[in-house]
Amino acid sequence: AVEIYAAALEAGPSRNTEAYVYHARGQLWHNKREYIRAYADYSRAVELDPKSPVYANDRGMLRMQQKDYDGAIADFDRLMQMDWNKKSWTLAMRGWCKLKKGETDKAIDDFDKAIKADPKEVFAIVNRGVARRTKRDLSRAMRDFDTAVEVEGTSYVARTERGQLLILAGRLDDAFAELIMATDLRPDYGMAYAQRGLAYEKK
Repeated sequence: AVEIYAAALEAGPSRNTEAYVYHARGQLWHNKREYIRAYADYSRAVELDPKSPVYANDRGMLRMQQKDYDGAIADFDRLMQMDWNKKSWTLAMRGWCKLKKGETDKAIDDFDKAIKADPKEVFAIVNRGVARRTKRDLSRAMRDFDTAVEVEGTSYVARTERGQLLILAGRLDDAFAELIMATDLRPDYGMAYAQRGLAYEKK
């Protein structure tokens, strides 16, 4: 497939087609975990077609994956200026990047906006809870985790986070039950097992 894309580029396609080919090859590299090559191709696609939200989104997600949070935020800022039907998701991703940078209040602001745009944006709800826990606003953090579970009962991350707060509150039986549910939902989720072990030790 890489050779096919290379041949397509050598054929001298139109600007939009060239952008499409670079993006498609970037996705291929991304799936192969060739992240430097993926980034180069995504960037070339963005350069050729700067109005494409898909190209900006995919580069932003790659940057976020590679912990280039400033670069990811720049791409998500670009997306927010476009005609893009996934803005609640973009706000949630931008908020998560800000949270990883330690900009907790700015992260909460983005999560608030994401949830306002889509009250069922579970990623934003859960991570607003994480941000609130960071600020020791534990009661509102718990409300966020409760809401996330109500919206998506299969969210093992929300159940794990709720379990952690239940441990802090000394509600160890409730925490243990919550964390068992989390590991049942995602048997390979290490954080849930770690917290379940902590709850068991404290019992």
